[in-house]
Amino acid sequence: MFHEHQLRLLRLARESVVSSEIDSDDVNSLIHWLDASEPFLSTLSGPIYSSLLKRNQTHRFSDDKHALLESQAKAAMLSVLENQQQLQELSRFLGEKGISVIALKGSAHGSSLYGQGYPRMSCDIDILVKPSDYDSCREILGTLGKPIRDPLVPFRNAAMLFEWAYRIDGPFPKIIEVHSGLTHPQLFNIDNEELWDKSRPHSDFPNDTVHCLCPEHTLLHLAIHGFRDLTILSHSLVDTFEIASQWKIDWKMLCETASAWEVEAIAHYWLLQAWLLLDAPIPSWVVAQLQPRDWRTMGLDWAFTQGRNTHGELSSPANRLVQLTSLLCGTSGLGRVLAFLRYRQRMVRH
Repeated sequence: MFHEHQLRLLRLARESVVSSEIDSDDVNSLIHWLDASEPFLSTLSGPIYSSLLKRNQTHRFSDDKHALLESQAKAAMLSVLENQQQLQELSRFLGEKGISVIALKGSAHGSSLYGQGYPRMSCDIDILVKPSDYDSCREILGTLGKPIRDPLVPFRNAAMLFEWAYRIDGPFPKIIEVHSGLTHPQLFNIDNEELWDKSRPHSDFPNDTVHCLCPEHTLLHLAIHGFRDLTILSHSLVDTFEIASQWKIDWKMLCETASAWEVEAIAHYWLLQAWLLLDAPIPSWVVAQLQPRDWRTMGLDWAFTQGRNTHGELSSPANRLVQLTSLLCGTSGLGRVLAFLRYRQRMVRH
């Protein structure tokens, strides 16, 4: 799933791991990454540089490589600060219109999990609003920026999507994605009211109008997000490690919620990868309790390994097979798969 040098860098980005030095293979992997200018792990340049500083290992790199690492880490920090400011302003503006906001993904925890050093960068600002506020929020964002069209979905069907992105112009242009739910409502049985009831104040501005998902819902959302994109997102996997390491998790509640939401298979797969690849401190009984008692883990592993874009066009027969396999293995039954496929057909119809 990851090349060896990529996995080494993922492990190097872990904030909660303390060790005195890194080995020569880690150094070579980092140099290879810098020389290749790979987009992989670009969001984790801050934590990687923090790891080198914490271990007093920056002397092992040439001056130009050190300068490049430092500049990327500082750029990530500036990006996070800009995102935080815009998120705060946006939440206040929407709050005046009676719309509550939950920050998602990096917008919620990108800086707090990596607070001892440089934060991880978030590419955009993700917010969740209540389904009843979704259309109003989209109209408001439409006055602030330009919608980013989905090439497969006619604009008149935009309301059928659970998320929509807007490009906000200004000195520091940003992309804001508004969500009406954690994923397509046909796929799982997610209780939206429960998301709000158990949400918590944002750690960066706890007295403000922004909330975040509770730790258990955050971990499940990371699993759902990875499943939807059919890829083990590098920063999300490291986030999972840090959440399990730093936050107090009610694992019993997580398992009960995964069962109620019908996301046990993908929660098991996601947490298993965090444990296998990064040694995340996830109790073995949690992985065992979530594990499907059939072939679905094997099917999910095949679908994730193939990836959504491995075969080129989304509509290619091979890619359709990968997507169908993931749906059959990740959802609770054939009925949900058929309902989702009918929904997709209606949404992309011109």
